[in-house]
Amino acid sequence: MAEQTEQFTYYHDNTEVTLECEISSHKLVSIIETSTYDSKSYKCDKHISRMNADRAYSNASLPSIEKHSGDVCIVEKWHIDNKLSRADGPAVTRRYPSGKIRKERWFTAGKLNRAGDLPAVIHYAEDGTKISEAWYIDNKLHREGDKPALINAEGQWYYTNGEIYFPKVNKPPTIEKIMKKTEKLLKLVADYKAAEKN
Repeated sequence: MAEQTEQFTYYHDNTEVTLECEISSHKLVSIIETSTYDSKSYKCDKHISRMNADRAYSNASLPSIEKHSGDVCIVEKWHIDNKLSRADGPAVTRRYPSGKIRKERWFTAGKLNRAGDLPAVIHYAEDGTKISEAWYIDNKLHREGDKPALINAEGQWYYTNGEIYFPKVNKPPTIEKIMKKTEKLLKLVADYKAAEKN
C-alpha cells in the first residue's frame, strides 16, 4: 500500500484541532496535531505534535513523540516496546517556551523508575534551579537509607514502597531521663560504699 495521508478536524474547548495521519502499509507512520489557540503560557498560535509510531516499538535514538510550540520542542517522549522507557536519559522531557528544561521523568518499561539513588522526577524553574525532586522505584515513591523520597519547597517526605513514614531521629535525652539515670548511679555508688564498710 502506498503512503496515504488523512486529515481530521474537530473542536475541543473552543479550540480547532486538526489531525493529519500518515499511513503506510496499513500502519500508522506519524500524526501531526495542530491546535489553533491563543495561549498565554506559550504565546503562540499553533501547537504541533509529532508522533512516529515506528519509534514507539524500538530503542530509537530519536524520541517517539515530539510536541512543538513554534520552533521549540516543548515535549519529548521516548518509548521502547510501546512503553515509556529510555536507557540513557529521561523518557519524558518538558520544556518552557524558551527551550529550557521544565520537567524530566525517567521510566523503565512504562513505570517511573530510576536506579542509583537518583531522582526519577525533577522539576525546574525557568532559571534552571530545581523546584522539586522525587525518587521512584516501579511507580512508587521509594528511597533507601532514611533519605527523603520527595523534596520540594514545602519540605521533605520519606517513603518506602509508596508508603510515607517518619524516620527515627536521635533526640537528646530529656531531663527526666537524665535525673533517673543519675539517681540510679547514686544508688549504685551508695550500695557499693555500704558493701565496702561491711
